[in-house]
Amino acid sequence: MNSQTYAKRAQNSVAFIAGNNRDETGAVPESTFARLRAPGGNVSRPGLTRTNVTVADLVSAARRKFGALADAFLKLYPASNDEEAALRNNDAARDNSRVSTFLWASDWKKGVNQPVYTYYWTHRPTGNPGGARHGSEILFVFNNLYLRDQQWTDEDRKAADIISSYWVNFVTNGNPNGPGLPVWPAFDPKSPTVMEIGNHFGPIPVASPPRLAFWKRFFQTQKAW
Repeated sequence: MNSQTYAKRAQNSVAFIAGNNRDETGAVPESTFARLRAPGGNVSRPGLTRTNVTVADLVSAARRKFGALADAFLKLYPASNDEEAALRNNDAARDNSRVSTFLWASDWKKGVNQPVYTYYWTHRPTGNPGGARHGSEILFVFNNLYLRDQQWTDEDRKAADIISSYWVNFVTNGNPNGPGLPVWPAFDPKSPTVMEIGNHFGPIPVASPPRLAFWKRFFQTQKAW
């Protein structure tokens, strides 16, 4: 189990890049809310987190997932109508992703002396209805947008140039930073931030302090893996 490996400080001492995408793990572009609310439009698929786009969905999902902590969750992510519910679902899914990676990196760093760099991918590639979905950063990391027949914009190409430069630097010397690039700070467990890459480039909070405290509390109730 990973938790046992971390407790023994037995993980490989290597530099690491890890991150999350804006439109994954149950979060979706706002333009898809209406389609998901339509009959048959929000069918769960194996391995994918359901997107809650109505108040009823949000509340029932909170009761199932958080149990005794559901009221605390709904207070932090309140919704009085379906549009607000879909937005709060996105907020919660994104906070969940960023906080979970922050907590993982905190555990990982206890046993290694090498740097960790965490990212949060926010760019929605031109022509991609799924937005900044799972895996959508890969073409940008390798700077091979030409492999996909889309109407790429200057914004897409600029993002690809910057991001691929980060990865080349990391592969070369274990540090993504380099001349002319926005500074990507190494992970610090005392600073709950993550490097936004895509639409903007710079550190952002993993969540607001009350929401961060909630997710820490929730994850402490979960079985170690």
